[in-house]
Amino acid sequence: MNRFVVGLLLLCASAYAMHTFTVDDMAAIDRITGPIVSPDGNWFLFSSRIWNKAENKVTTLLWVQNINDGTQTRITSGHAVHDTEFAWAPDSRNVFFLSDRSGSNQVWIVDIVSKQTRQLTFYPVDIDSLKASKTGNYISFSANIYPGKSMEETAILNGQRDASRTTAMVFDNLFVRHWDTFLDGTYRHLFTAAVSSQQGFPAWNVSADPLDLINLIDPATPVLGDSPSKPWGGAEEINFSPDGQWIAFSIQLGKEQAWNLNRHVYISRPDGKSIRDITPDFQARANIPVFSPDSKSVAFLATAQPGYESDRNRVKIYNIDAATTTVLTEDWDVSPDALEWSAVDPDHIYALAIEKARGKIYALPAKAQYANGRPVAHAPVTALAVTEVTHEHTVASFQLVPNHPNTPLVMSLSGYTFPTDIFALSGLDGHGNVVQLTSRNADIMSQVVMSTPGEEWFAGAYGDQVHSWFFKPHGWKEGQQYPLILYVHGGPENPWEDSWSFRWNPQAMAAQGYAVLAINFHGSSSFGDAFTRAIIRNWGTAPYEDHMKGLDFILAKYPWIDSNRMGAMGASYGGFHINWLNGHTNRFKALVCHDGVFDTRAHYYETEELYFPETEFAYPPYVNQTFFELYNPANFVAHWQTPTLIVHGSRDYRIPDTQGIGAFTALQRRGIPSRLLLFPDENHWVLNPNNSIRWHQEVIAWMAKWVHA
Repeated sequence: MNRFVVGLLLLCASAYAMHTFTVDDMAAIDRITGPIVSPDGNWFLFSSRIWNKAENKVTTLLWVQNINDGTQTRITSGHAVHDTEFAWAPDSRNVFFLSDRSGSNQVWIVDIVSKQTRQLTFYPVDIDSLKASKTGNYISFSANIYPGKSMEETAILNGQRDASRTTAMVFDNLFVRHWDTFLDGTYRHLFTAAVSSQQGFPAWNVSADPLDLINLIDPATPVLGDSPSKPWGGAEEINFSPDGQWIAFSIQLGKEQAWNLNRHVYISRPDGKSIRDITPDFQARANIPVFSPDSKSVAFLATAQPGYESDRNRVKIYNIDAATTTVLTEDWDVSPDALEWSAVDPDHIYALAIEKARGKIYALPAKAQYANGRPVAHAPVTALAVTEVTHEHTVASFQLVPNHPNTPLVMSLSGYTFPTDIFALSGLDGHGNVVQLTSRNADIMSQVVMSTPGEEWFAGAYGDQVHSWFFKPHGWKEGQQYPLILYVHGGPENPWEDSWSFRWNPQAMAAQGYAVLAINFHGSSSFGDAFTRAIIRNWGTAPYEDHMKGLDFILAKYPWIDSNRMGAMGASYGGFHINWLNGHTNRFKALVCHDGVFDTRAHYYETEELYFPETEFAYPPYVNQTFFELYNPANFVAHWQTPTLIVHGSRDYRIPDTQGIGAFTALQRRGIPSRLLLFPDENHWVLNPNNSIRWHQEVIAWMAKWVHA
């Protein structure tokens, strides 16, 4: 079991006056992205995002830390700039990064010793998703391009659109809008650009004539597809081979992307030659390609069921010479999200996966099978052959460290009681110590009192054991009665996991004197594929039963909880479930519904990714509306009676604000105490720090009025 070594980097708490965790504390916390390890293994990069409350400005800058002696240095500077998407040059001294400091998002370079910076690209459109080959011959990036057009032609068309006196938008196929953006006819295209070295600074230059790989997939026909994927895909979906001779990426093509989740993996020479689909007959989703250390194979993640976004990811390996594919993890009931093939130990692939509500790193055997001296396949992995490398809290990202046997891995890690920092692992056998390397928020975290969660398992629907997290209220004292808040997660497959959150953080309500119960109901991922699938065509039954039985269990085990003072809150599917609870129980004194589905049938025609409801409810509603109506909260409005706060973002196109307004209309017409908190500029999530503070203020006040009083 991993042992945490963190004390040396934390400030002594006794030197400060301790206080209860507040929303202002949360907003002030430094947000870290990384680490990215240098080719020589001596350094790692990370970015730091800070919000200036007085100016309401966000600044993201780059830092580098020496793995050997812990020396930490900020290598970029500026105010209200965003330095992101960073990658090392082969010399381990220079760093490529994307920045908007010139007014356009372009490639820059910084020397980590002199801290000199220089803009390297001046492309006519913004770019993102930066990646660099380890050999230093190419970088790659993406840009929004009109099908069949060049960067320059796209910039001209954008200028003509902006100069037009009409705001009309015309669509001939879906998507009309996606996540929080109306589509403008462009698609994300992957580019490569040659890189050359030179004396002096900058030590590296980038070609002014990049190559559009996506247009080469079918030179005769404009390609419709995004690489990386929208809305959240980034550089993790692109990788160069260690020898610099290949690049791998993924893309979904065609006009049916709103109801068809069919993503393929391609490989190509960086100069565009030998481009090919390595998943030609695939019907589900393939993504996250990584190369073997010898550059002869590609590992990638792939689901099996078309259209089902929560299907378990399998690790597959494609042999480039033999053009054969092996499924490595069919019998491993865990769904990895990220991969790295070890250069030190080529017989192992390291995978990141959420398992039992924790983000863990695993080592997967990947020893090749040979025929005539050539690798042709890899032996399938059994669960017993997998090594669980980390065990506690949640790893968001990791990288293996070359040339450092005592520090073979660094990772970003967070938990319910601490925000993300960079940590090292002293061994990969499952027994290594976890050592904290950065402590970006020690000044804040050393002064706040946190509630340490416990885990509770109980018999839920079907008699299955169901997992939950339980937080005592801050300042809990024996002999006193306390109210409780039930947290309902979204997805519905996204579990409550032991990680830090700036949006739905149980510490925020525990700090207000509530016990908090967060149940991983049937449908939550990380508890096996069958448990995840249990919510399909079952939105209102098993999850509801899990919540009722979970409450019964907690109330029986902790008699200091006041059953007459309970509230519930949830977002997305959690918001749906809040509306469902309102029509099926009167156990709660107050509810909070954030961006929740109110009318499941209407929602199908308002949302964008149609493959999701078509899988969850079995059919489109015009074919069979059984499950849309069976689990439709709008059908039970006559039974609603609980005071409810409705929250919605008007740029939420996943669950449009008409759903929240509809629920508020129902509450008002029924004469039920209710309040609508609408954010015109927010999407499915409340991201603006000031809006986040207002969100917490409204939620806390609502629960205080109806539950805590």
